[in-house]
Amino acid sequence: MEQNNSSTSNSRQALPRQAFYRFLQRFLLPFLAITSVSGLFAHWAFERYIVLGKATANGAYKVHRILTETHPDEIPIFGSSRANGSFIANILGKKYHNYGLDGAFDNVSLFFLKEELKKNKKTPIIIELGMEGLNPSTGNAMYYLPHASNPSVKALMGDFYKPWHLIPLVKYYGYTEAYTDIYLKSLPTTTQTTLAWSKQEAPIEEFIRARLKMPTVFRNDSGLVKALDTILRAHTTRKIIFVIPPYHSAYFTTFEGEKEAQAYLVFLTTFSHVRVLDCGHFSYPNSLFINTTHLNYEGAVRFSTELRFLLNDPS
Repeated sequence: MEQNNSSTSNSRQALPRQAFYRFLQRFLLPFLAITSVSGLFAHWAFERYIVLGKATANGAYKVHRILTETHPDEIPIFGSSRANGSFIANILGKKYHNYGLDGAFDNVSLFFLKEELKKNKKTPIIIELGMEGLNPSTGNAMYYLPHASNPSVKALMGDFYKPWHLIPLVKYYGYTEAYTDIYLKSLPTTTQTTLAWSKQEAPIEEFIRARLKMPTVFRNDSGLVKALDTILRAHTTRKIIFVIPPYHSAYFTTFEGEKEAQAYLVFLTTFSHVRVLDCGHFSYPNSLFINTTHLNYEGAVRFSTELRFLLNDPS
């Protein structure tokens, strides 16, 4: 009797186990497989069409483009929001492409420059330069998420980088609305002025008054100066043109260190393949500025038209 009871007990224990295995095979595993495939497809579609949409102001596409595409005849423009909002590529010429990123400063420009110099190209390179010297600011993490697994991008992100940035779809958590907003603004029905130029937040007179209370200085980051110097000495086959876009005249009223800034510009011209175009003091009316450091769309049209002539003038 004890042996029969033991066999019966084992059979009863086996029944739930078999039912679980059937549930696993018929429902749970297929569900997980479908969910995984659907998630990967959603990630692929969102990344390809939304995150990397070819919008004028899409920073993620700009990083993707510099890392994965060559464009042998392209003349790239690197820089911050002043580059993004001052240079209109199709006015400068068909070969120009604006890689300027809002909030990203000289460490990002050097990242773009290094990637560009890896390519077998002969076209010149334009880099927007600020009067306040070479300083670091990486900008928004959303620019870099599609390539967070790239060691150079990971290093550039610094504290922005998180381990989950390697997980498909999850990496975009918290940024989906921002990516979608950029995508929607890039649709054909959207006017060009909404893509790279912010709206006038306040009358320019308010920015002028604020600027007069806010002195600025020239301060070169020693690490970035050394990095740029190394690049310029190692790569001499392509012409590099540093351009300072216009500032409002009020900017220079409280600017401390213009002598140091001008001395550094002169130093850059000691490299035979380097040219500096200092347009910072161009006299533009208030109506062409968003604030004391950024042109509006009309200002960018005027500056790009004038810059096109300067770029074509070898003197």
